[in-house]
Amino acid sequence: MNIKPDLNKYLLIIVFLLGNQFLSYGQSKNNTSFQADTASISRNYKLAGNLLYLFPDSARKHIDTIFMLSKKRNYAEGFFRAHNLYGIRHLISNDLDQALVQFKKSLKYTEKLKTPRSKAIILGNIGLAYSKSYKQDSAVHYMNLTLEYTEEYKINDLHSKAQLDLANFYLDRGNYVKAAQSLVKARSETEVTRDSVFLIYVYSTFGLLYTKVNKFDLALQYLTKSIEINRKVMKLNHIANNYLNIGELYFNSRKNYDSALYYYRKAIDEVLPHDKWSIEQAAIINQGNVFLQRSQLDSAKKYYQTAYDDPLIYTQPNRRAAVLVNLGLYYLETKDYRKASEYLKGGYALADSLGILLYKKNALGALYRLDSIQGDFYGAFNYLKAYQNASDSLNADEANNKIAIYEFEQFLVEQKFNNDALVNENNLKSKLITNQRWFLWLSLAASFILLILIYRLFLNRRKISRLLRQLSEKNTDLLSMNKKLELGNQTLNEQQQQLKELNITKDKFFAILGHDLKGPISGFQELLGLLQEQWYQIDEAKKLEYLNMLYSTSEKTHKLLQDLLSWGKAQQGLVKCQKEIISVKPAIQSVAQLFEGQIKQKELNLTIDIPDDLSLNTDPVLFSQIIQNFLNNAIKFTHRKGSINIKSNLVDSKQQICVTDSGIGIPENKLGHLFDLNADFNRPGTDKEKSSGMGLILCREFASILEAKIVVSSTEGEGSSFCLKF
Repeated sequence: MNIKPDLNKYLLIIVFLLGNQFLSYGQSKNNTSFQADTASISRNYKLAGNLLYLFPDSARKHIDTIFMLSKKRNYAEGFFRAHNLYGIRHLISNDLDQALVQFKKSLKYTEKLKTPRSKAIILGNIGLAYSKSYKQDSAVHYMNLTLEYTEEYKINDLHSKAQLDLANFYLDRGNYVKAAQSLVKARSETEVTRDSVFLIYVYSTFGLLYTKVNKFDLALQYLTKSIEINRKVMKLNHIANNYLNIGELYFNSRKNYDSALYYYRKAIDEVLPHDKWSIEQAAIINQGNVFLQRSQLDSAKKYYQTAYDDPLIYTQPNRRAAVLVNLGLYYLETKDYRKASEYLKGGYALADSLGILLYKKNALGALYRLDSIQGDFYGAFNYLKAYQNASDSLNADEANNKIAIYEFEQFLVEQKFNNDALVNENNLKSKLITNQRWFLWLSLAASFILLILIYRLFLNRRKISRLLRQLSEKNTDLLSMNKKLELGNQTLNEQQQQLKELNITKDKFFAILGHDLKGPISGFQELLGLLQEQWYQIDEAKKLEYLNMLYSTSEKTHKLLQDLLSWGKAQQGLVKCQKEIISVKPAIQSVAQLFEGQIKQKELNLTIDIPDDLSLNTDPVLFSQIIQNFLNNAIKFTHRKGSINIKSNLVDSKQQICVTDSGIGIPENKLGHLFDLNADFNRPGTDKEKSSGMGLILCREFASILEAKIVVSSTEGEGSSFCLKF
């Protein structure tokens, strides 16, 4: 539960520096008093900007002066500056609603000023405010608007800043490919303008990106570069934040706790007075985490207690939640159960309100242990269920993060492939240019010889013909090389697509293992452990309830394993089609008998409208498994007392067997992706039945083996129809 600095806060100083560098006085008057007031506005604007990041309260009086003088003169540019600075001040103090109010007021004045640079600054600041408010659609809208606007008016420095804002937005939300694309553009533009101050933040963000995707060496390289530039350019100080990030890199990626401690303490040594409390507090909590990992509980407790006793921790609720949970873990290990309960419950409540899953999971796991130790088995069981839910959600997040990292790896592969292709293209062009130069030279030489030595016309013609033939052969060779390159590129593209499909298959398999199997098996282990340790203290009714839960979970896990094994065999080509003539109705009745208990339990009306004499030439096992999956889904997603109908019909001279229900149906935008391996459309049944999503994928594989097709139609809220068409 390491604590990270907020990069957006440090980008605000860039907003002011960029704005202060280029804004003009605006309106021009001959009145000496008016000129004195506008000059005072400019002085106070510079003073406010210099103090705003370091001493926000001291900056306030200068902003008020700007506002009062602008009101006195009805000075549009002054109002623009005042509202912008008010907005930045609110953004620094995390009062996001007021920040947006002030920025939007400032935006109105940019329409009067008609200065593109002023408008670009405010659009970017509004995007930042929405990003910190987690209003994603609005944030992306304003950031893209800033990019378009700065590109249209060629405001290069603000265009680079907008790229960096967008990169940080995507980085916070796990979209590493888009973050990298924006960062590469920001770096290219910044290296052209040689803006060292801005390059500090670009390299720092690259370091955070490579930390997220487990690229230790690259992350360390970029964070170190950022520090080196910052030591040469002291207009601002981002060094302490970079040391915190390097400490986190060693803590998470290398488990090198000595190096992590070293960099956390370096961050404290480097921090400036205005930011001392924030950096120092983060470093103290992270040092406590190091000692907790080393099982040096008393040392860990000392750091956590120091952070907890700091009144400013109430301004950082995420840090306070981490400290409460970790103090609770300390008191649980030292058997002070009263304090453990107090801190753990407080940490859980705060983490739950903030939506921080990792803190919730750690708190729930500790509360389960605490209630088990104290003999409160009902409370322990409730905490265990909540712990499992939090673990499942975290596992899903981890699976999504793995997919995001894979996409980033693919992005790097594509970048390398495109670069190699560009090199090949440039080499080819160079050869063509060289040949063209040779041809020109030979033509001129031949003309010169023809003019001077007319009597050798015949010999020179033969020589020219020979040279032209050689040139033609070279051009033919070049065309052959082009074809080979095209074939090579086509082969690479096909291999890349196969690799992508294999990786998607692998990720889907591991996601199911990590999410759908790990959860039930972990629940098995915890529940069996509880029964083993507390068997004689638990009453018989509760034992029976636990055993029923174990049996139900084992049935579902066994079904999932069967699906996974069948899918694996199909992927390896081990499933063969053994066709024979079968009677359709008895085969379907046999499948229906498997679900009699579930049908009765949900009071469903099942009808089978199949002619007695209908027969098919197909594999009976694969046919039954497909119908079984269709019927299982129909039961799962149909409300109690609903209806299910199995019937046959002819469509375009093709026999169809259809399973139709009156259930909840499927959204129209999901119909086309039901059988996609990387689709994410698992949802519970009408009685909260769980689903892995493997059933339909298995049906698709088996239908392909049978040389049949699956036809799906559905209306959301009215029901679905799944047909096997031969």
